[in-house]
Parts: sequence; C-alpha cells; structure tokens
Amino acid sequence: MHMLHFILIQSDRDLEAGEVFVLAADAIEPFRDEVFDWHAEGPGRWGQEYPAPLSFRKDPDRFRSELASIISGIECSRHDALDYLVRQLGLRSDSPAESLGRVLFGNAGSLPEHTLWAAIRFLKLMRGDYVPDSGFYDAIEGSARMTNPEQILQRDLGETEDFYLVPMDLHG
Repeated sequence: MHMLHFILIQSDRDLEAGEVFVLAADAIEPFRDEVFDWHAEGPGRWGQEYPAPLSFRKDPDRFRSELASIISGIECSRHDALDYLVRQLGLRSDSPAESLGRVLFGNAGSLPEHTLWAAIRFLKLMRGDYVPDSGFYDAIEGSARMTNPEQILQRDLGETEDFYLVPMDLHG
C-alpha cells in the first residue's frame, strides 16, 4: 500500500529539491521495515500535487496550510485507531474512557492478539511514535507528534536556514 508521508527537515542552507529529498530519505531510513518497506525517490504518485518539497521561506502560507492539514490527518488517524479499538473491545463509541481502560487493562491477558495490536497502534499514535499511520515525521525533533503548527514555526531560523516539508511516497 502506498502512503503519503511528510517529513519535516531543517537545513542550514537553501537546497535544491533533489537534495531535500535525499535528506528526508536519510532521516526516515532507520524506520525501514518498521514503517515502510520501500519508498519512491521524491513524492512518487503525489508528484502532481507536490512536485517539490515545500519551503517555509519560499511559501510560508502554503507551508502553514499544509501543517494544518497534517495536524488534521494526525487527529483523524488517532480517532480512527481509537474507534477501531473500541469496536474490537465490544464497547459503544460513546463509552467513557474509564470503561475502555477497565476492559483493556483488566483483561489484557485474555484479549485476542488483534485487539492487543489495535491497542498498541492507538497508544503509539498517541505517544508520537513514527508508525505507518502517522503520515508525518519531524526529523528535527525525532517524533511524529505535532499538535500546533506554531510550535514548529516559532523555532529560530538563521539567515541561511530553512524548514522543508518533504512529501514522500512510502510503501508498506
């Protein structure tokens, strides 16, 4: 399955698109076989929508807009993972969190393997681990967590530095 992931990187100089893709690929290489089994060089099948990495300095409005979309995607992944876990546990979607915890942790030894997998998937997404469902990896901080685009944009940039959002076509 092909997945669009965005990798956030920072460089101390203005880079050509090819250089940015190489840096992003290097940043996620430790996650090969855990998050993906291979990736396209660059945006792959998303090349029409994202022909090049997004540079904060060159297009701050689109960069901000894309960060907002990424946050929305992260929240959707978390919600979907929680919804799936709740269904696996046989609970109603409006069950209080205490019920979820009681059923999950009170019966962990007897839960089916797939239900435990669903719980681990949800917890990893909540913790900010980089997993196939993340869709985003902040190579600067080493995390898939982002709750506020302003926290990224408030980082200090020197005169020659730039942030790049790099679209990557990952296969997992």
